[in-house]
Amino acid sequence: MNMESWRTVHALQLERGVSSVVVASNGERYREQLDQVRQGSDEAVKASEAASFYDALKAEREAVDQALRGAPANVERSGEVFYSVFNAFSDLIKHTMGTAMARQRHSAVVKTFARLKEELAKERGFVASVLALPELALGSLPARAFGDFVVCRHSQHAHVACLRDLVHMEGEELDLVNAGINPPPVLEVVRTRLLRTFDVAGVRACTSLDEWWELMNTFVDHMLAVQRRLIVLTLDGASGSSIGSDDMGDEKHAYDLVKSAASAIAAPIPPSTQQRPRPQGGHEGTVRGPFPVVSSGPDESGSGGEE
Repeated sequence: MNMESWRTVHALQLERGVSSVVVASNGERYREQLDQVRQGSDEAVKASEAASFYDALKAEREAVDQALRGAPANVERSGEVFYSVFNAFSDLIKHTMGTAMARQRHSAVVKTFARLKEELAKERGFVASVLALPELALGSLPARAFGDFVVCRHSQHAHVACLRDLVHMEGEELDLVNAGINPPPVLEVVRTRLLRTFDVAGVRACTSLDEWWELMNTFVDHMLAVQRRLIVLTLDGASGSSIGSDDMGDEKHAYDLVKSAASAIAAPIPPSTQQRPRPQGGHEGTVRGPFPVVSSGPDESGSGGEE
């Protein structure tokens, strides 16, 4: 099933977020995590035999390092600089996802879920970087950044609608992305301010970088666990045949796949989780918070993997 390719995507999503935060803050925030996440990406790329991506990845890292070397002189341009880094990583991730999908004929459900996860990971990295910007740089975000954020949020809604159409979910059924449709209050406040008013200062007043990062890491980590389970169930249901093509006719099978994994991220987040989390809340590969652990099968060990 080549889950290693999806681990590579997950690791690059994390590296994009940390790199963007480090650049946005001119090295003041999450700098100590950068080497760790780069090592995680290296290990994932090696395991997936995706060596063709490594030259491009090294080029993006050099751009990050160059931005940090010029940080003292670029404080007022931090928004512009981090967004350039963010977009370059996003292009690399898009290419990596395309390769992962080409190597295995995944179902439309699995592909759509992967695209939804990427849009949520984008949201995590973008908002975290906005929260990390110094005051002097708040006006330096390119105008297109907020337009892209609106597109990101609308894409999430489109993917959710597509998933519902694919599996013919009814109102009483647990939804794979219920946590994204009914977000916890702190997440909804941030989204509302950015989408309706682009109020960066207001967002920074209502939540901290550490709060946002911990909340979204928990969410994105858990989506990886659900993704694994969906792929395993697809393979198990196919009994070794050519599985998961977009023209897979067994709609009930697709429905059962999603229903089996749905409870994994549909659990409501209790009010206690709205408190300020630990700043360095652990590696993103660890599933934390209110979400239950999803077993991805006998070939997976640990609660969430070291991505």
